[in-house]
Amino acid sequence: MPRKKKSETPMSEGSRIRHYIMDIIYHSGKYPVKLLSLRMLAKKFGVACSTVSLELDKLEREGFITAKHGIGYFTTPQIGGQWGDALPLVGIVMGYGKHFFYDASSWPTIANIGLELVKNKMNLRFIQIGATSEDAVLEELKNSHIDGLIWSDSNEVSEKLLQGLQESGIKILTVNFEYHHFNSLTVSSKPLNAEAAQIAASAMNRLINLNDSAVEHIRIP
Repeated sequence: MPRKKKSETPMSEGSRIRHYIMDIIYHSGKYPVKLLSLRMLAKKFGVACSTVSLELDKLEREGFITAKHGIGYFTTPQIGGQWGDALPLVGIVMGYGKHFFYDASSWPTIANIGLELVKNKMNLRFIQIGATSEDAVLEELKNSHIDGLIWSDSNEVSEKLLQGLQESGIKILTVNFEYHHFNSLTVSSKPLNAEAAQIAASAMNRLINLNDSAVEHIRIP
């Protein structure tokens, strides 16, 4: 059986542990949270204790967690406090997340969506996808600790991938491509102007903050 290329394999063991802990930090905001013990984390992720220890050491050096001798590891409130009061986190992917740079038609879309998300009490995470196979992309996005995802202008993303993300609890809004079971926004003009971005942010607010699961397909001429 041929060996998979590194870029096609799911997220590394260390990255999965890191994302898990960063998710706790983000959503705990200003309050310290005691992490699972080293042995429990190793069991949770099915890895050696040494793998967990290496990742905890990195996070401690970066200031995200603090070790208390004889007690365990705790998240650092000062770090979480910089991110606000654990607002919903919405990811945005342009194309298939592989762009090396973004031109003048892309940045206004990103900026306008970001501004409108903030107005609706959400934070924005801009996502670059490192994986290549669909299963690995799904694993990467599921571990990106986002509550919602706005996926714009892609002719590669499959309905199966979106379904997997939705089943993991991530709210989905597609822009300029449409599937029957997912909310979508289709806009004829590019880049996405402030009005269209406001509609996109309102749709995501409805899905996340209002927990309204109704599917809408919005088209702006």
